Amino acid sequence: MDFDQPNQTRIPWKPILIIGGSLVLAIVIIVSVLGLVRTRSSDVIQKKLSQLITNSENTEDACSKVPNPELCKTQALKDSAYAEKNSKTCDLLDGLQKDDCMWGVAKSATDPSVCALIKTSEWINLCSDGVLKDLAIVKNDLSVCDKILNNDVKSSCREEVSDPDFDGLDSKQELEVYKTDPNKSDTDGDGYKDGEEIKTGHDPLKKDK
Repeated sequence: MDFDQPNQTRIPWKPILIIGGSLVLAIVIIVSVLGLVRTRSSDVIQKKLSQLITNSENTEDACSKVPNPELCKTQALKDSAYAEKNSKTCDLLDGLQKDDCMWGVAKSATDPSVCALIKTSEWINLCSDGVLKDLAIVKNDLSVCDKILNNDVKSSCREEVSDPDFDGLDSKQELEVYKTDPNKSDTDGDGYKDGEEIKTGHDPLKKDK
């Protein structure tokens, strides 16, 4: 008596090998890319370290020739932080010198958020208000002035943004009505401010004889 052989499930080896090979290739590519990124990052870091060492040696040499070498090196660090707009450089300093450095970076970068890194509490708002004022003037944006906490600074900010040349006319009036220069208090150069000439019935665009 013959018995039927049970059906055997055939494993699809070919697709499995293709998929497996693809996965291995993908892993090899990813590892290679990560290795390249690490190498490049290492090169960048090494270059930066070399630059810092060189700058440090130059600073050390220059500061050794002045009456107060430590103060000289501190100022050199601050100047570097301001030039690079990098608050992390300030971490190399301590106490008030570090806070002063942070304030300087906030101002040079026109970034009020850096002021929050200051540890001296009474300096934080002073820094923030000053930088916000600078930012408002740069952007010519009165809404930035409204973020200032100190009322005197806020008022000064609004005045400078509205009337940057302090001639008694706001920028909108100068541009749209009188056609005068909003950044020049005496557009026609006759020695009288534009606002004064408007009030006295003179033409701010024409020199008085």
